[in-house]
Amino acid sequence: MKSDNPKTPPGSGGKSDSVATNVILLVEDSPDDAFLFLDLVRANRIRNLIMEVHDGDEAIEYLKGEGKFVDRQTYPMPSILFLDLRMPKVNGFEVLRWIKTQAHLKDLLIVILTHHQEVKNVNEAYTLGAHSFLTKPLSPKELTNLITHFKPFFHSGHHSSPGNAGGGKA
Repeated sequence: MKSDNPKTPPGSGGKSDSVATNVILLVEDSPDDAFLFLDLVRANRIRNLIMEVHDGDEAIEYLKGEGKFVDRQTYPMPSILFLDLRMPKVNGFEVLRWIKTQAHLKDLLIVILTHHQEVKNVNEAYTLGAHSFLTKPLSPKELTNLITHFKPFFHSGHHSSPGNAGGGKA
């Protein structure tokens, strides 16, 4: 977390009727950045189920529960969204604009993933509903700080249960 004053999400317990318990949706088009993210999550012993999509179109389709994402047993609603800003097709800003119009996503914790040279975009992302951001390449300290700040959203422990910490690829 790079900001000294991250926004506190509404319902900061991270739970609502429309959001499953602490599922992470990673929206990242770079396989290398996704691998690094998953590796850091494992190193922090985070056991949240992590689902992955690779562009903004897929992110919106997933959040809508449409197309291949219609089965909520297989593709549960997330309570945490890690969103890359620069992606092909639909970019992260467009995803944020769409999320802002969806009342059922008001409790979604949104963390932006951006490169150091693009930090100027963070203010716009905050205006569109983001709660925090991490710079790429991700650092262990930044992720640890984010997890500490938003602790109710993250499951941690010494043993990871099957299917968690990167077990779900969409």
